[in-house]
Amino acid sequence: MTTNVAFNKDLALNLLKIARLASTQYEKYNKFPIPKGYRLIKSFKASALGKEEWFGFIIASKHSIIISFRGTKSPLDWLVDSEVGQVSFHGGKVHRGFLSVYKSCKKQIFHAYSQLIQNTEDKTLYITGHSLGAGLATLHALDAELSDIGFKKIVMYNYASPRVGDRHFASIYNDHVLYSVRFVNTNDLVPKLPGEVVKREGQTWYYTHVHSEVDFTLKYLPHSVKFNHSFGAYRKGIKRL
Repeated sequence: MTTNVAFNKDLALNLLKIARLASTQYEKYNKFPIPKGYRLIKSFKASALGKEEWFGFIIASKHSIIISFRGTKSPLDWLVDSEVGQVSFHGGKVHRGFLSVYKSCKKQIFHAYSQLIQNTEDKTLYITGHSLGAGLATLHALDAELSDIGFKKIVMYNYASPRVGDRHFASIYNDHVLYSVRFVNTNDLVPKLPGEVVKREGQTWYYTHVHSEVDFTLKYLPHSVKFNHSFGAYRKGIKRL
C-alpha cells in the first residue's frame, strides 16, 4: 500500500466520471454528455481483437485537455488469453493486446492534438481510463511524455488498472511520467493481473506495476468480482480516502 502519494480527490472523482463516459460512448454509439465547460475535440475508434469500436474521446476546456479510454465488458478474458504476451515499447516490454489496441488509435489521437487551434503550452493534459482503459491510459501517458506535443503538464489518473509491462517499462515510465496515480481497490481482481510471472507455451513474461498506487479496501461483497471492479466501487472507495 502506498500511503504518501499526493493526489487531488476532487480531480480523481471528476476523472473517474469522465472515464465512465467512455463506456457510455460505446454503449450509446458515440452519444454521451459533454461535461460543462468542455467541448468535444475528437471521438476515436480502436480495433479490439480485430473489431473496430468506439474506444474514447478527447475534450477541451480553457485550461485543460482530457483524454479518456474505455475498458471492455470482459476484462478477465483479455487478461488471461493469448494476448498476454509482450512486445517492445519505448525500451521496455508491454502487453501485446494493450499495445495492439493503442496503436490502432494512436494516429487519430496525436492528429487531434496537432489540430488544436489554441496554444497547448498553457494547458494540462489529463489522461484517464478504467480497467483495460487504464492500461491504454498508461501507454499513452508515456507516449505523450516522449512526444513533442507541447502541453504544460501531463497528468495520468487511472482506475482498476492491470499490470501493463515489465520492470524496464515501469522504470522508464516512472522516470518520465511524473504525475501518475493508480487507484486500486484491494478486493479487485483486475489489478492483480496479469500475474507478476506469466508462463505459457515455453515462454516466460514478467509484469510490474507503474507508480504511484493509492489503494483502499471495501468491506462490502469482498468476493464479488463485478462489484469490486465497478465504477461505483471506485467512487465509494475514493470518497473515503
